[in-house]
Amino acid sequence: MSIASSAIGQHAHRVIVSIPEVVEMRLKENSSDRTEISFQNESSLEKGKEKIIAGTYQVRANTEWLVTVKPAQKNFILVKDGTESEMPTSILNIKESSSLDFQNLEEAGVKLVKGKPGSYSSKGNEFSFDLQAEPGLLYEPGLYETDIILTVTSL
Repeated sequence: MSIASSAIGQHAHRVIVSIPEVVEMRLKENSSDRTEISFQNESSLEKGKEKIIAGTYQVRANTEWLVTVKPAQKNFILVKDGTESEMPTSILNIKESSSLDFQNLEEAGVKLVKGKPGSYSSKGNEFSFDLQAEPGLLYEPGLYETDIILTVTSL
């Protein structure tokens, strides 16, 4: 009885998987992208007023990430005529809601919150922020508005 021999050949075939960087942020469903802070009297103008959970956002990323925030312009816009007012956006302070201390909203931007890779629903990938306005008595009565820009970047 003869045993047939067969040759076994091997060859390596390389597989390359290319994964793009993903860093995205969205407003949480049923959250608003507008915040109103109203002052009723002289005392509240001087002491300032807080808006707790002014906004809630979610991040999904496949890398560690950082959210920074800055004002869209140096001064508030006076709503009645759409002109730039004398009131600087630096009257605003901001903090991540679970943080203790507010930081002044600077033109160059401030670091708000950091996170780890994960989906929008991953633990730690949802955050809220609080705002504080301290205009004092230096500005004329009226409605003022500004945008603040939140930016997420990879670390």
